[in-house]
Amino acid sequence: GNASTCSADINVTDDSSPTITTCATDKIQSVDANCESTVPDLTGEIVATDNGTIVSITQSPVAGTSIGLGVTTVTFTVTDDAGNTATCTADISVIDDEAPVLTGCPGNITVTADDEYCGNIATWVAPSASDNCSVILTSTYSSGDFFPVGTTTVTYTAEDPSGNIATCSFNVTILPATSPVLSGDTDVCVPAEVTYSTPTLATKSYQWTVAEGTISGSDTGSEISVMWSNTTEGTVTVTVTSGSGCSVSDSITIIKQATPVIGDIQSDYKLTRR
Repeated sequence: GNASTCSADINVTDDSSPTITTCATDKIQSVDANCESTVPDLTGEIVATDNGTIVSITQSPVAGTSIGLGVTTVTFTVTDDAGNTATCTADISVIDDEAPVLTGCPGNITVTADDEYCGNIATWVAPSASDNCSVILTSTYSSGDFFPVGTTTVTYTAEDPSGNIATCSFNVTILPATSPVLSGDTDVCVPAEVTYSTPTLATKSYQWTVAEGTISGSDTGSEISVMWSNTTEGTVTVTVTSGSGCSVSDSITIIKQATPVIGDIQSDYKLTRR
């Protein structure tokens, strides 16, 4: 009946990690007025099982963390009572879907061409651009640029880093320079030679043309003589060209009548004054 004893320890351990059956889904969020967004609490979306007890589900970055544009990866960690862990991830894509705002877009502008006749400069106050993120303002033309005669559209474009844009446009119209002033008789008894002129301007050249008449002498000065012979309606046109090669022109219409025949009154006619 004598006995002796000994003992041995049995350590029961849990080396099995939890199993995540459902992870949080990827998210798309818009930025706020400060071009930021906030990480939400997504731990409630995690579904996990374990042979023991799950003691915690955490995420990094934690809920409430500010994040900027782009993709932020959130990592979720499931921990059981033995310290075993399992992880999964979800992406938060932060986008900017808000277009910039343009204020103070100029209205249409009208200017007359300068004394070179080709066009003129136009000035204005540029609009301002704002955005919840950064913004770049560009334009097809700038205040103080030279514009040709005619109508040109000026467009301002505000664009943020995400490619959202806002635009505004206005027209710059350059009117032709004032036509030259022509002087000379427009009601002529033919045949007659008549002088026509326009003011002499420095650095300008002149070219005259005549219909139903003949220019006597030069046709490239600021004054010409025209011989009118028939009674068909005529025209006189002058084109003034600047040193820059741009021109303005003007025409006048000439009404021609035959010169009355002068003769004696026959003695068998009476003249009665009325």
